[in-house]
Amino acid sequence: MAAFPCCEAGSAVRFSCHAGSGLTKGQIALPQPLRRKLGIRAGDLLDIAVEDDRIVVTVPKKKHLTPRIIKDPITGFVALDAGPDAPVLTSEMVRELLVDFP
Repeated sequence: MAAFPCCEAGSAVRFSCHAGSGLTKGQIALPQPLRRKLGIRAGDLLDIAVEDDRIVVTVPKKKHLTPRIIKDPITGFVALDAGPDAPVLTSEMVRELLVDFP
C-alpha cells in the first residue's frame, strides 16, 4: 500500500488543510508522493480553476521536445537546439542548474 492512498491507481485525491496552517502566503504544499506521481517539479506551471465552490488544480500536458545537436551558424560552437517552441533558458536558470555541478 502506498504511503498516501491518493497514489494508488484509480483512487480519488483528497487532502485537507486548515487555512491558518497552509495558506499564510497563499500557497498550498503538495505532498511529495503526489508530486512524484503527477511528474510535478519545482517551477512547473499548474492550471487552477474555480468550479462552483471548488478550486480545481490540473497539471497541463508537457510538450515532448526532441533536442538535437547543431553547429551555431554565428559562433560555430556546438549547441543543443530543442526547436522554436522550446522554453527560453535564462542566465538565472543556467546558474541554478550549475550550482551542484562539479
